[in-house]
Amino acid sequence: MFEPDFLDAGALSGPTQKPAGKTGARAAPSARASGKATMPAKAHAGTSESGKGVGKSSANTASDLAEEADAKTGATGLGDSAGDDGIQADPVFEAIMRAILLRRLRPGTKLGEDIIAQMFDTNRMHVRKVFAHLAYRGIVKLQPNRGAFVSRPSIRDAHEVFESRRAIERACVERLIDVLTPHALAQLREHNQMEQQADRADRLAFIALSGEFHMLIARLCESRILHKFMEELTAHTALIIAEYEHPGSLDCSPDCHPQLVELIAARDHDGAVALMDQHLQQMFGRLDLGNRNTEADGIAHALYHGMKANCCSPASGR
Repeated sequence: MFEPDFLDAGALSGPTQKPAGKTGARAAPSARASGKATMPAKAHAGTSESGKGVGKSSANTASDLAEEADAKTGATGLGDSAGDDGIQADPVFEAIMRAILLRRLRPGTKLGEDIIAQMFDTNRMHVRKVFAHLAYRGIVKLQPNRGAFVSRPSIRDAHEVFESRRAIERACVERLIDVLTPHALAQLREHNQMEQQADRADRLAFIALSGEFHMLIARLCESRILHKFMEELTAHTALIIAEYEHPGSLDCSPDCHPQLVELIAARDHDGAVALMDQHLQQMFGRLDLGNRNTEADGIAHALYHGMKANCCSPASGR
């Protein structure tokens, strides 16, 4: 797996450009057009603001559905990377996602097809395939005759993603408590120590560790479906925070994660779920939905460290 390094996004993205037309995947509702972000009292994952919802989601419902889906994918293999043509194992895909998670690729950044192909010693068709997968996931927006741009999430996207995360992460916590092993608990505590020892001045390291904690919970809860949901939601969260964050704010309180681990260790379902819910609401509350980040698109850095010229092929795996 490649680790981020500092590369000028001018090399990655080419001349600074902004996507034409509307910003974001959908138009933002006027009622949410300004001010500090506030979340509904309950999360309704999958319910759109147009009223055409797919049903109310609770932690138990999400967990039950994931358990049923896990049983099915165990037989069909749909939860494996092969179901995605191995795209998650692709070095180009992996590096772009990593850069987005670390907020090195900002929303609105133009992705240069030629330079990415050169960096990975691959061809443009392969890069286009990666862009197509990223576009399907809503991470990249393809514009005819203009190219691929990192998506700019709308205010509505921000509400929907965090509502979904509340439902999914509550389910992850409940399942983890049910299947918790001494080894899993040791991994959580070890990660807490890494977070506590991280230099707060090293923003990239702190962002990475903070996001990895949430993904660790999703992985340890032993649900491939919940883990897959979290992979998607975490990437969208990174774009949302990059677009609407207050400069210098931290994603997570340094004390919240250790407290959550101890509640999980005590098998306190109600306490752990309540703290996770509060934690996500605090993250959302730190967004400034009235102001988009106006940082120049071309300054995004980095993709990779220790890049090898022959590392990239369409069939490569993670």
